[in-house]
Amino acid sequence: MTHPASREHARSVCNALSVPWERPAIFDAIETDQVFACAFARLLLWTDARRLPALGDQSGAWDCYDWNWRPGQPHPETWPKFYQQALKFVQG
Repeated sequence: MTHPASREHARSVCNALSVPWERPAIFDAIETDQVFACAFARLLLWTDARRLPALGDQSGAWDCYDWNWRPGQPHPETWPKFYQQALKFVQG
């Protein structure tokens, strides 16, 4: 809601999905609306000045995930399998 790289886009998402521009409403929508949560997850990437890792850079992708989403209980041991699944999907 406050980062200059994503603030106006986040407001547009809220308007498009009829979510009030208020922190509690946004947090509720993230928990209950997958489309809203996905949009906000993508906007989080806009707040990171670093380049996205190249396709196939499994370690760089983990670093990006860990840095931006700061998972409370990360599971790096499961990352390779899920990364490969996602990569196959993206590459078609």
